[in-house]
Amino acid sequence: MSKARKLWIEASDSFCLAVHGEKSGGGKVSAPGMRVMFWPTGRICWQANMYLVALRKRGLATTTVNTYCSDLSKLLRFLHQADLGIEQMHDEHLIAYADYVMRPSCGRGASANHANRLVLRAIDFLSWLQLRVPTAHLVGADGECAQISLTIRRVRNRRGASQVHHPALVAPNIRRQVRPITSEVIRDLQGACRTTAKSEFVIARNIAILKMLADSGIRREELVWLRAMDIGRAIDLGGRLEVRTAKRRGNPIRQVPVPVDTLKAIRVFLEVHRRLQIRRIAKRDRAFKDAGWAFCTRSGGQLAAASVTQIISDLREGAGLEQRATAHMFRHRWITLQMVQRLKALQSSHPHGLQLMTTLLSRLASITGHASIDSLWTYVDWAFDEGRVAPPAFSMTGDQSQHVSALAGLLAEILSALPERSNFEGLRSKVEEFQKRLDVEHAPSGSIGIETVASHSLRREVRW
Repeated sequence: MSKARKLWIEASDSFCLAVHGEKSGGGKVSAPGMRVMFWPTGRICWQANMYLVALRKRGLATTTVNTYCSDLSKLLRFLHQADLGIEQMHDEHLIAYADYVMRPSCGRGASANHANRLVLRAIDFLSWLQLRVPTAHLVGADGECAQISLTIRRVRNRRGASQVHHPALVAPNIRRQVRPITSEVIRDLQGACRTTAKSEFVIARNIAILKMLADSGIRREELVWLRAMDIGRAIDLGGRLEVRTAKRRGNPIRQVPVPVDTLKAIRVFLEVHRRLQIRRIAKRDRAFKDAGWAFCTRSGGQLAAASVTQIISDLREGAGLEQRATAHMFRHRWITLQMVQRLKALQSSHPHGLQLMTTLLSRLASITGHASIDSLWTYVDWAFDEGRVAPPAFSMTGDQSQHVSALAGLLAEILSALPERSNFEGLRSKVEEFQKRLDVEHAPSGSIGIETVASHSLRREVRW
């Protein structure tokens, strides 16, 4: 999409929404930094703002509401260029909107998945609006004579959800396999920090960001929420960094293990480069107040999560790298290394049974901030693909070892009892062959075929 001014302004950190109808006479819902939308002409879009307020009062996080605001801003631009009102949208306009976001007049268009998300957000907005402003039947199922007709299909799952189909929705992209970032790429990105920026503050900040992403595995949203005092507290706690968890309701705090040397290196950035930058800002602007963001912008404000993505993209371009490099690939690498360490610790004395592996993943999820351990099974695959963890042997209990020894003794007795006549040669050869296989497969360092996580699962076929 082409670069244009934002169609919103953000409220203050103390902003609250009034909630009416409470028994106590009313209440308030905190909405710090919530966005207020307007048209490209500068006129307030009251329909979109009503929708965003309703979402926040429904319980959605302010950051989620702001994301929906960004999605709707593209719809307002399209309607402004087409000289259409919101209530004038029909099926052909929704199809044209999907084409508008995928094939803009300038700049890069949205992917198929992103375009579908924008179209579905527009449909949800129009469906909500027609219940509040019943001037027209905007959205409805086929046969309801609505301006936008949808085909709704029920899906059999736990939620009993429905699938919405419309000609504006295009075929989704094939999901790409994103693997952990390599150490070589990280070194190249670090080397590009000095060539992609001129300010010493920006250079030092970008290096500190790479260090934190590589040694903590936190998400980009969690990175920009860190404050300078969090780094000092983590050093005092011996390397346990308290992180505000993204993608979890209420953003609970979790502790992430970070090497103390890494934290001390980041503290040097905070006490030298960041402090000098804040001093320059305060000298220019007497009303400036430092909010304490650890990885702040050049103006002292909070760095946006999208800016972290842009920083790594610029470093990748500056380093001349052809392979992909994103902030989330740092997280993949960190979790994979954590998985490798835990598997190696268990491998020496325990089989990787399902129950034990589930416990391991549950403990790792408490550090990584995953809501479900299902997302961590991929990292088990990657841990074995790294080659640092040998495929686990099939372990054998004491009782099973006695059974194998008894079987070997029984075979020896059978061989001694068989006469040396020719009609028993075939049986003798088969027994001798089985005995040799038993000796090889169940030597003291071997084991019998007990199913383990690595052999039966990993969500794909495993060959050793």
